[in-house]
Amino acid sequence: FPSHDTADLIKAKRTEAGLSQRDLGLAVGFQGIAAPQIISNIERAKCLPPWERVSKFAKVLKADAKEIYQAMFADEMDRLEDKYKGLV
Repeated sequence: FPSHDTADLIKAKRTEAGLSQRDLGLAVGFQGIAAPQIISNIERAKCLPPWERVSKFAKVLKADAKEIYQAMFADEMDRLEDKYKGLV
């Protein structure tokens, strides 16, 4: 991912909430040893949070779901612009 809007937002909100990556992963429904790795991947902009879990992220992080969605849309637009650069 060329942009890090979502990564930066999730990491900042998690740190502000005093949660470990494992704590956040488990709280939003990821299972076992995969929980911290998935959050780490999100915070390193390797992937986006699953769209269907954004409301859980917002609740756990005491964040506005709209803010998370906006960051995700910005990242996805950057990715698509990069992927299709030169085709338009």
